[in-house]
Amino acid sequence: MNTDKSFITDVLAMMSSGQSLRISCASHDVSPTTFLRWVEADPALSVQYAHARAEMFDAQAEMLEDIGLAAANAESAIEVAGLRLQSDNRKWLLSKLASKKYGDRTTVISESTINIRALLDLREQRLQTLDQVEQLAIGNGAL
Repeated sequence: MNTDKSFITDVLAMMSSGQSLRISCASHDVSPTTFLRWVEADPALSVQYAHARAEMFDAQAEMLEDIGLAAANAESAIEVAGLRLQSDNRKWLLSKLASKKYGDRTTVISESTINIRALLDLREQRLQTLDQVEQLAIGNGAL
């Protein structure tokens, strides 16, 4: 395992260009877990890592355009299916790891109003009716 930390800038640069932490670390013979321990222990490195990670997500999102162009120029349905899978996987991963920027947003807008008091009054009326029906049934010996 590499214990010399001089390559950290290169790992961050690889991440900024779209490579995952795992691939970036593997190219320098260090485990991602060890790298993340270093990040956790060094506040300055933590800021650099966060910036590189954000750039990595942006670069991966931009790669979706390349995947789409490759699919448009594909010569077989199998090639298109493979590119679609690659695109879907990347979109799903981005939506989970960078959900604020790349996740699905659901906005619910309602222009109707609900009169809670009227609903509660209606509920009360129905309960009174049920009580009256129950009293009649008891009086008639049905219950």
